[in-house]
Amino acid sequence: MTKCIYIKFEAPNVAQLTQANRGLKRSLKLFFTKLLSTVLPKANPDFDHKIAGVRYWLVELDFATGIPQREIGLDKNAQVLLKMPFEDNYGYWTDNNLLLRDFEEFFNTTKIDKSAFLEYWEVFSSKSPY
Repeated sequence: MTKCIYIKFEAPNVAQLTQANRGLKRSLKLFFTKLLSTVLPKANPDFDHKIAGVRYWLVELDFATGIPQREIGLDKNAQVLLKMPFEDNYGYWTDNNLLLRDFEEFFNTTKIDKSAFLEYWEVFSSKSPY
């Protein structure tokens, strides 16, 4: 079984990031713009319309590589909106090139327990339909 690290962070808002920090690296802005406009609709057919409502992300990353494995999107009330990969949905964070060090650099991450992540993961499994 692979050892993982679990993190939580507030969902980025590209417009707010740009307004709040005019010095934001151009590459980061371009990354989010491209990700939102091209990758998501194709990669997440069932959830692309829910991603804008995500306030917090919980992400499971491989301990050895730092690569995202699974993710959960929560709304402002910490209710599960989506989990990925799931069925035909690849993922918002799992389908990119960011590693743990990138999440820690770009976002205010907090480590969470595996049990907390799994609890949210299972809550979504009991919901139907998504």
